[in-house]
Amino acid sequence: MSDYQLYCFAQSGNSFKAALPQGRIKAALAIVAKHLAKQPFIVGTAPTIADISMCGYLFYPVEEFGFDIAAEHPAIGAWLGRIRALPGWKHPHDLMPGHPRAG
Repeated sequence: MSDYQLYCFAQSGNSFKAALPQGRIKAALAIVAKHLAKQPFIVGTAPTIADISMCGYLFYPVEEFGFDIAAEHPAIGAWLGRIRALPGWKHPHDLMPGHPRAG
């Protein structure tokens, strides 16, 4: 498993190395999903820096993350939609200098 794959929690040929970070991230996502099922944003009814700080972790494409966050956690998927609808929204990858999606 490359450092990049480990960082992104992607699947690899070594299931032991992949299982630990994926188990941890799935447990964390379940907590976030349960929280977002009760309110529209991380802290309450309006977006805060807490929502913005999570964007870099939750807008990963399926092929990089190893699973589909929005499909497995509908409350997170709905939150991602609310974040995308904010005025001035830009995808985290579009903000990364040198990233292939950056224009």
